[in-house]
Amino acid sequence: MRGLERFLDSRLVRRARELDRLTRRLRRLLPPGLAERVAVSHYRDGVLTLNVPGAAWASRLRFMEGEIREDFEQRLGLPVRRVRVRVSIAPPEAERRPGPAHMSAAGRASLEAAAEGVDDERLKASLRRLARHGGK
Repeated sequence: MRGLERFLDSRLVRRARELDRLTRRLRRLLPPGLAERVAVSHYRDGVLTLNVPGAAWASRLRFMEGEIREDFEQRLGLPVRRVRVRVSIAPPEAERRPGPAHMSAAGRASLEAAAEGVDDERLKASLRRLARHGGK
C-alpha cells in the first residue's frame, strides 16, 4: 500500500506543480488586478479551465481568450482549443482579528487638540479615548 501512496503523492505533486506553472504563466500575461485573482484549475485535451472569484473577472478573462490561447500555444507549446472560465466561491478566510491599531504621536496630538476645541463633552471624551488607545 505504501508504494501506491507514494505513486499517488508524486502524481499529485507533479500535477500541482504543473498547474502552478501554468498559473504563473497566465498571470504574467494578464493586467494587474486580474492576474492576482485567477488560477488555472485544469488542463486536458486542449481545454484550459480557469477559476476567478466573480462574474466581472470572468467576463474580462473571456474577453482575453484569444490572447491566452495564442500565448500558451506559442510560449508553452500547449495547444489550447478552448478556455473555460469558472466563477468559484472563495472559501471564507480564517477569522482573523485585526492587529492593534497604531497611531503616530502627531495623530494623537491632533485628536487631543480637536478634543479641546469641542464643546460636546461626550465627543470630547471619545476623541481623548481614541487618542489614548491609538498609541497602544
